[in-house]
Amino acid sequence: MNADDAAPSKSKNQASRDVTLHIERVVIDGVPLTGAQAAQLRAALQGELTNLLERDGAGFLLQGGAMPRSTAPAIQVFAPVRPAELGRQIARSVYASLSNPR
Repeated sequence: MNADDAAPSKSKNQASRDVTLHIERVVIDGVPLTGAQAAQLRAALQGELTNLLERDGAGFLLQGGAMPRSTAPAIQVFAPVRPAELGRQIARSVYASLSNPR
C-alpha cells in the first residue's frame, strides 16, 4: 500500500514515502462468509486501511522493523453480517493496533 499516493494537500517540498504493509493473515472466527462475501470484506478492509494511512499518516510504521504479531482491539458483529462494513471495522481495529502496539 502506498500511504502517500495522490495526497493533494502535501507540499511539493515534502518527501514522499512509500509504505508497504503486508498482512499475511486475518482470522475471523464464527462468521460464515461465502467466497463473494469474503472478497467484499477483503476489498473493504484494504480500502479503509489505505484511507486511514493516507488521512492520518503512517509515521509510526516508518520507525522500522517488522511486527511478528499484533492483536487488534475487539469489534462487535451483528446479524445480518454486512461484509463491507465488517471489513471497514476490521481495518479501523488493525490501524489502531498498528498505531498503538501492545
